[in-house]
Order: sequence, then structure tokens, then C-alpha cells
Amino acid sequence: MFKKAFFAALVAGIFGTLVCVAYTMVYKYSPLELDFSEQTSLTNLLAYNLGVTMIICFLFVGLMKLIKKENIVSVIIGFLLSGGTIALILFRLGQPDPVFTVTKAMEAGIVLNPNESVAYYGGFINPIIFIPVLSWFTFKPLFIK
Repeated sequence: MFKKAFFAALVAGIFGTLVCVAYTMVYKYSPLELDFSEQTSLTNLLAYNLGVTMIICFLFVGLMKLIKKENIVSVIIGFLLSGGTIALILFRLGQPDPVFTVTKAMEAGIVLNPNESVAYYGGFINPIIFIPVLSWFTFKPLFIK
């Protein structure tokens, strides 16, 4: 059971990272040209996605050892993950706004306050919080039957 859950978490974490990178590229190459790579580098996204999916894996395996009914464990995991993602969003909202030093607009000679991009950062980062959980729910049925 642990081996299947571990590989599900590993694949979900890598897939979640690919989705996050594609999502950041949409912002980077959109007409706004907002580059948030200072805050969301590839290593940060990989660490976040793999960290969350591995925590889910260990939680799932631990609850399966205690309860032994996958339906009940899946419901408990779903509630915990829903609450956890909401808690992460509330935690992020309580953090100070990041300061961005370089934007493409500034490099092109357009004078902008670097912190103007902070207004877009909240809408950018909130969906990334949900991606590892969605990846877990996508790949779990493929590995754990």
C-alpha cells in the first residue's frame, strides 16, 4: 500500500509542478508580461508540490492503517485537504506583500512601480495552492485501487 501511495504522490507532485510552470508561463507571456519567478521559481514549485503530495501520502497510509476502509479514509482526507488549502490561503493573505525587483516592463524602459505587480500576485498565487491537492485526487485512482 505504501509503495503505491508513494508513487502516486511522486507522480502527482511532478505533474503538479508541470501544471504550475505552465500556469506561470501564461502570466509571463500574457500581454501584462508579469514575471513572478522571483517568488515562484522551478525549485520552489517542485518543493511545494512534492512536499504537499508526500504529506498527503503519509497521511493517507497512516489513516489506512488505522481505519482500513478506503471510502472513509478518502472522505477524511478530502475534508482535511479542503481545510488545509483554505488555511493556506488565509495564511498567505496574512503575509506581507512580496517586493519584486525586476519586471519586463521596467527592462523595456516603461517606468512602473515594481509593487504594482503585487496587485496581480494574489490572483496568481491562490490557484497554485490547490494544484497539488487536485493532482493527488487525479492520480490516486490510477495507483491505488
